[in-house]
Amino acid sequence: MFRQTAIASLLAATSAPAFADVPAVVTDIGPVHSLVSLVMGDLAEPGLILPPGADPHSYSMRPSEADALEQANMVFWIGESLTPWLAAPMETLAGGAEHVSLMDADGTKRLALRWADASDHADEHGHDEDDHGEDDHGEDDHGDGGHAHDTGGLDPHVWLLPENALTWLDVIAGRLSDADPDNAEAYQKNAAAAHERLTALFAELNDTLAPIRSVDLILFHDATQYFEAGFGLHAAGTMTMGESAPSPRRLSELAEEVAALDHACIVLEPHVSPGLARAVGADVPYAVIDLQGAENPTGPDFYGALLRGIADDLKGCL
Repeated sequence: MFRQTAIASLLAATSAPAFADVPAVVTDIGPVHSLVSLVMGDLAEPGLILPPGADPHSYSMRPSEADALEQANMVFWIGESLTPWLAAPMETLAGGAEHVSLMDADGTKRLALRWADASDHADEHGHDEDDHGEDDHGEDDHGDGGHAHDTGGLDPHVWLLPENALTWLDVIAGRLSDADPDNAEAYQKNAAAAHERLTALFAELNDTLAPIRSVDLILFHDATQYFEAGFGLHAAGTMTMGESAPSPRRLSELAEEVAALDHACIVLEPHVSPGLARAVGADVPYAVIDLQGAENPTGPDFYGALLRGIADDLKGCL
């Protein structure tokens, strides 16, 4: 009996993944957690600080999330422009960990703010620059209807651009491989498989969104320009400009602009009353999009489900 138990224990030990050398990884938001999960595969599950639907600008970490950050060897996050409150805890709780700001990673496409107030750092039309600088307009909120903060003139919603997701798979695999060379081959294989999987998804969504390319989108909140850039869509205006709710004057201005458009669609979010759509254009179709994927399970499938959900929701414009 003792010999059988010993053999069983040995077999279990030799067949289990070598988690001891895998870095303890923490991520900030669902899309980043999803991409890191794809690269880490079965080796380990990364931690997540902000659950889908949480306000990234003013979130208060729970003790379990603070503890995960304190135990982390590596933190992947968008950067301080999205979650400025997270910078201090990262220094105090995860000061010894490697911090990887994906917004600042080489190859990340970044877009300047658009339709900004005069106090913001970009003009209305933006600029085209290289793949690590300002490129073309944006906004400074996360789909929660307000809470503007200084983003340095850049739109922080960088994960909504498919090109960035593919770039980050390589960045994540590279950083993990450097920290854990014994599993470098697994990270690289997982990243390659995820790259192929997401590329196929983006091609599918490109076809789904083709009929909407001729539609001028009127947004409640300007957070989709990376998605627009990735799939050839066009937004003609936004109801809010950093404030939490549109002013009557702004709605009146938009109503005049929408009346002059041939094919328009008003794009709302789950928390917004359809009455706003009627105020801007009573006979104009509208769609409701979930930019945070609040109903989607977190994990490797989250990022694809988020983008597919936005694409499917936009079909309401038809």
